[in-house]
Amino acid sequence: MSKTKNDKTKNDKTKKVNKSENVCTNHTEFSSETLLLHKGFDPALSVGSIASPIYPNSTYVFPSAKAGERAFELAFFPEKAKKGEVGSLIYSRVNHPNAEIVEDRLVHIEPEGGAAATFGSGMSAISTTILALLPRGKSVVYSNPIYGGTDFFLKENLTTLGCSSIEVETDNITKTKKVLQSCGDKLGMLFIETPGNPTLVMTDIDEVASFAKKINPNCLVMIDNTFMGIFQSPFKISPHVDIIVYSATKFMGGHAQMVAGATIVRKGKEHLIKDIKGWRTSLGTIASPFVCWELENSIKTYGIRMRGQSARAEIVAQFLSKHKKISSVRYPSLLKASDSSYNIFKKQCSGPGSVITFDLLEDNREKTFKFLDDVASDHIISLAVSLGGVETLIEHPASMTHSEVPESVRRKAKITEATVRLSVGLEDPNDLIKILDRALSKL
Repeated sequence: MSKTKNDKTKNDKTKKVNKSENVCTNHTEFSSETLLLHKGFDPALSVGSIASPIYPNSTYVFPSAKAGERAFELAFFPEKAKKGEVGSLIYSRVNHPNAEIVEDRLVHIEPEGGAAATFGSGMSAISTTILALLPRGKSVVYSNPIYGGTDFFLKENLTTLGCSSIEVETDNITKTKKVLQSCGDKLGMLFIETPGNPTLVMTDIDEVASFAKKINPNCLVMIDNTFMGIFQSPFKISPHVDIIVYSATKFMGGHAQMVAGATIVRKGKEHLIKDIKGWRTSLGTIASPFVCWELENSIKTYGIRMRGQSARAEIVAQFLSKHKKISSVRYPSLLKASDSSYNIFKKQCSGPGSVITFDLLEDNREKTFKFLDDVASDHIISLAVSLGGVETLIEHPASMTHSEVPESVRRKAKITEATVRLSVGLEDPNDLIKILDRALSKL
């Protein structure tokens, strides 16, 4: 869709001003965290305000009928733009300034990012991107385990549109290659969530992606990087990754006050964004101006929050790993050389993140519920779904986030009645340990 600047004039003069200021124009010179603070918004275009304003508009005024005609032409055919020509805003279901500002910043979250699109949720980012890019009649191979909502969309919704979906344990390379090979030229997309939700099992992104491209060079590879965020850079890990999706509600948003999603395409693959945004317009899945404004402000502290949460999670994970009332703890920094995910973690992650999954001793829903209720009774650790926020959250995947997944599939992925997912926030880790220990002692 149309690309504009966040100003009142939106003309060539604005572009010249931006260029002459030469602020952060060299993407390779500065780190992503620096660029996240400064890219996408120029205070000079908004009366010098250091913070971007909210544009709560539904529609935009054209200076003339001819300008309106040209605005629509460029919105649907951006390749027709003359050198230096910038499209005009039309309607906020198509595009709006706050979306453009946050998208210009989101590109810098991922090294080698080329273009981004915002959505009203992580699921709308995933579903809109797949609907836009998966050719009809083709197959999508996806990792198991995976978030329950994604699993339901791929199994139930997508298959009604003439596409097939095939799940596979992508940590098992031999099995994954057999499944990809069996698809042949029907392979249209490979979708990997790593670490997997909620068991944190890891997939070797480059090995699986490169094999998929050998089977079908036109196959698109999409990675859900929500869990690992700044600690994993799929575009750098593998040149075969085309698209990265996020539930921006989680670590990017991080304050449990908004729901959003993001799709980022690799540099050189910017043409994919045109189709994605075209479908976004038709489905009405763009994030609202207020949500985009909230997201833009939240991602300024994205890196420092993730590192702080990860440091606290490591302390809590160490405690849980030694507790006699817990049978197993799944957390990346606890992996041993004998674990299948160990080498993958060392190869493609710079940190462990802040999500811990553990199993109580008894595979019993009633006892697990008692534990969860006891934990929540202190009103510090909240019994709630979602993750990645500054507040610590705890949930029961089998009855909550993965309740849509058939029990046989859950069991296969080692999600039992005893499985608990903990998303560590920014509280004092010793306080979290005190609460968990007290609840465990009652089992």
